[in-house]
Amino acid sequence: MPVEQVVTVSLPDHGPTALWEALIAAGRSLTGATRLVVLRGEAADFFEGAVVDGSYDEPPVAAIEWLGRPDLITVAAITGRAAGAGLDVALACDLRVVSDDAQLAPSRSVGSVARLGELMGYSRALAFLVTGAPISGRHAVASGVANLSVESQMLDRAVADLVAAVLRTPREVATVAKALLIESAAERRRLADELVAGLRLAAAES
Repeated sequence: MPVEQVVTVSLPDHGPTALWEALIAAGRSLTGATRLVVLRGEAADFFEGAVVDGSYDEPPVAAIEWLGRPDLITVAAITGRAAGAGLDVALACDLRVVSDDAQLAPSRSVGSVARLGELMGYSRALAFLVTGAPISGRHAVASGVANLSVESQMLDRAVADLVAAVLRTPREVATVAKALLIESAAERRRLADELVAGLRLAAAES
């Protein structure tokens, strides 16, 4: 495969600020030839960001927005733990491949809550969010959060196979499909943003 079509981004595990800076830089460095981006953790964990009770803070737009570009397919390759900001990043990607023993803990940003609802359905997403209990890679697949779960030593092979399958699909087909799916979800997320803004205003006035 042409090397320039696939870019791998390593996520630093030095706190959210370093994570967002790395993602902003990665998004700005992409060329028009790039079709697929794979995100991995530099360490054993994908990214174990702190989960703050009651926090609905959003990731910086510049760090996350490019992951949703219709002309790109983005893949999160998850080992170890993905929590807080790490789950924000994973959920912003199009596809997620996880190791069986990975641990995913909820983020409560508006974007992630909305995305979890889309992927898991109302009841399972609510239980995941309000209990805060992490789920394994296998459970993530069963609940719709991840696309594929494999033994940790097979993760690289599984990601490579997925990349090859995506690149066999004509770019225009993948771009149109992603654009249509994004548009169908955008209205639900807009309503979620308005709801949270209204709740914050009510809390501030009480």
